[in-house]
Amino acid sequence: MDAAASSVEYYLPEEVLERLNAISDADVARLVGISRRLARSGLSSDDLLQETFKRVLETEKPRRWPRDLDLGPFFFGVMHSIVSTYCKGLATKAQVRERELHLAEVSLSRDFSFEAELADEAEADHIRATMVALFDGDSEAKDVLEGIMDGWTGQELCELCDVSKEQLATIKRRVNRRIGKAFPDGWVSNA
Repeated sequence: MDAAASSVEYYLPEEVLERLNAISDADVARLVGISRRLARSGLSSDDLLQETFKRVLETEKPRRWPRDLDLGPFFFGVMHSIVSTYCKGLATKAQVRERELHLAEVSLSRDFSFEAELADEAEADHIRATMVALFDGDSEAKDVLEGIMDGWTGQELCELCDVSKEQLATIKRRVNRRIGKAFPDGWVSNA
């Protein structure tokens, strides 16, 4: 994609700064509300909001703001990304500890297979990547699918995608139809 095409699709850094300097008190309150709803697991809402602004205003690799996305949905997406990354880090630490406990419990069992456990995890990662790839041209459906896979509530999905409950139901049907069409016999493992 050339520079002219990217400047049409995304705000330029100067334009982002202008938009942020012009936000109203109501917009600030909305962003604070979003950060409070999303902050969890030891990540404070203030830290989340600060990190969001940092990522949007970075000079090296800023989070690009699509021109067709309003302030609330854009910041919600950035905050969701930060929280997801943060929680994945926590989950990884917890999974390592859980795996250690699991290995200790079954170390005497003759039925346990570490290779089988790793294969199960690899299969789950493969399924997720395959499902997400079905929606490469449909960012709205991809966001909903990833949200569902991450355990997001309907309300959180509505806010993320800036849609009503009815529109979310329509998107979910689209997701289900596309998955059903791609895998009419369900998921068949290569094992």
